Amino acid sequence: MRVVSWNIRHGGTKAKLTEICNQLERWKPDVVGLTEFRESATSQAIAASLAGMGLTCELTTAQAADRGRNFLLLASRFPLRLQPSDGLLDTSGRWLHAIVGGVRVMLMHVPNRSKAKWQFHAEVIAQLSQFRSESAIAMGDTNTGQPGLDEENKCLYRKEGAWMEEIKSIGWQDVWREQNPKGREFTWYSNHGNGFRLDQVFATADVAESMSRVRHDWGNRGRAGKLSDHAAIVFDVSEDVVGR
Repeated sequence: MRVVSWNIRHGGTKAKLTEICNQLERWKPDVVGLTEFRESATSQAIAASLAGMGLTCELTTAQAADRGRNFLLLASRFPLRLQPSDGLLDTSGRWLHAIVGGVRVMLMHVPNRSKAKWQFHAEVIAQLSQFRSESAIAMGDTNTGQPGLDEENKCLYRKEGAWMEEIKSIGWQDVWREQNPKGREFTWYSNHGNGFRLDQVFATADVAESMSRVRHDWGNRGRAGKLSDHAAIVFDVSEDVVGR
């Protein structure tokens, strides 16, 4: 099962719409999680394009009454069973939890530095703790990283690193980091050119072991081409896990 997680930058621009859709098709995904998906014509065109690729099962947190707000889309070739959530995860539009085959897939877009971010962090930990013994994936734009490792120049807070460590302590793996212990790759760059690895995929042990190489992918135009201001995360999960 090929999975892609991508922040498409405010729903994608009209000028880049065709290229974004072509890039998604080029990855040949079975499951796609999009953050900064909006209730806009551009986002809806991307959703329709995914359906045309065979990813006809779609869930979204987007609300027609709030077209300018960032939401999520989860699209799949396989049936999706929406799972309940509560608290900020339920009301923010930044969390989407579904079961795909035998795997829980949780898509997130963590708020940037604010009181809401730390509350969101705590609620994510509670969710991941609940499902740490199951086959599960949590992915998306976390606006979070390890100080001194997931940043080009110092900027990340210690409490952000503590959140990453807490995820590890409850039995989940930051899979790209596990595969690249000393690697320094960045998935988003500030206006000042400071790079950060803010996009991650976490997995429980059995799923992590079944994943082939997790990679950061800027698409065929590369980072300079800016299909989005974020790199996508692309990875494969063994059919043995998915089919359970």
